[in-house]
Amino acid sequence: MNSRIKRALDKLTVFYGGWRLVVVLAGVLIVVAAAFVDGIPGYLAVGVIWLLTLLLIGVQKPPKMTVVTVEVERPPAPVPTRDRGPLVTVVVTTFNEGVYLSHCLSSVKAQSHTRLECIVVDDASTDGSLEDAIGIVGADPRFRVVRNPANVGLAASRNVGLEAASGELITFLDGDDFLYPKAVGERVAAFESAVDNGTLGGAFCNWQMVPEDEVPGTEPPSRSLRRNVTWLSAVEDNPFIASAPLILTESARTVGGFNEKRTTAEDFDFWARYLRHGYALRATQYVGIAYRQKMASMYRSTILDHVDIQLDVYSYNFRAMSDEDIRAGTPYVFSAPPSEYQQQLMRARRLLVGFIVATHDRNKSAADDLLGHFERSLQPWMMWAEGWDVLIQKTVTRLESYDSESAELRVADLTRRVQLDVMPLLLKTRPSPPGRSDARRAKGLSPLEVGTQTDSP
Repeated sequence: MNSRIKRALDKLTVFYGGWRLVVVLAGVLIVVAAAFVDGIPGYLAVGVIWLLTLLLIGVQKPPKMTVVTVEVERPPAPVPTRDRGPLVTVVVTTFNEGVYLSHCLSSVKAQSHTRLECIVVDDASTDGSLEDAIGIVGADPRFRVVRNPANVGLAASRNVGLEAASGELITFLDGDDFLYPKAVGERVAAFESAVDNGTLGGAFCNWQMVPEDEVPGTEPPSRSLRRNVTWLSAVEDNPFIASAPLILTESARTVGGFNEKRTTAEDFDFWARYLRHGYALRATQYVGIAYRQKMASMYRSTILDHVDIQLDVYSYNFRAMSDEDIRAGTPYVFSAPPSEYQQQLMRARRLLVGFIVATHDRNKSAADDLLGHFERSLQPWMMWAEGWDVLIQKTVTRLESYDSESAELRVADLTRRVQLDVMPLLLKTRPSPPGRSDARRAKGLSPLEVGTQTDSP
């Protein structure tokens, strides 16, 4: 009871403190005076009205208070993690990378796809950076360190990590670069969701050039769309940085790993051999890699050797392969120069367009004949070398481009009918490279949807 009385008195103090108290007391005196003095009943009425008005004002309009809004910096929402799916090996190569290595390993540790191992290959560093980075990682059992007894170079260090890897999928990361949170997860999702005919070697993500002093913690930017990569699309230049692809570990071993005689541009050499043996890489649009722009980069310090090796790789790409160049157990070998395969692809493209037109015009005889020629012209590598779904859609839309309410329905119907005829042909030849099971190939998207972006794991 005492506490209730106290709260009531506190409220009266708030509402009627200061000048308000004086005004209220004046109203009370007028009422009392009017009650005891004859002949002034009008003052009584005025006093009562005054007092009631003040009471209403006191209840409805409490004293003004100063409101302070405090801006609280909220941490970014945690990235959803995924602790299932294939085991991924991340090979980090480092030589005297300083603080960059700590940034690199902390970004690996923060990946949304948590089922991974990280093999840090230290190429005889002398700056103490490895010890500092190990302190960042802590006791995380997914990380292990391999120390080279002497400095052997980047290609040999990557091969050390490749040999020690136990993951089904592998990716390589330089110790001065770092990953954005879903770099591994987006590539795994793209790889696992694809239906292919045995020629898919992995998936690759986009990347972003960052200043030398950039640190992990920001969200990745959006970049221009990238297309799936095959050897034909990469004969003129290296299609990505070394850390962008995530590939089947056994496929990397099958093509012989990195050429340890290459002191620079070793990644261009490796991807040329990898793609020429029939492996295709599926594109994801996620920016997964922060590629640090350093003033003292290997590329700048070895520019003459770098260009010399690039020219050597170009010669390899544009000449016929010798028997010594060919590795067994790969999906397909592009043994001839690229012009032969470009002609084969153009032929298949023209035959498919003709089949679509004949199907639209209900010319069954011509459609059957063109489909037969298309089937005989197909090679397993063609599935990823062409966006077949886009080609079908564009051709059908052109045939039904005139204005009509039913045109959209006819486009959809004809597209489905053509896809039903074409899909089995693209999957007909199914070579089986190491590490890719028929059960996994049966999962996921239609092969005609291989260019679409995947969701996060």
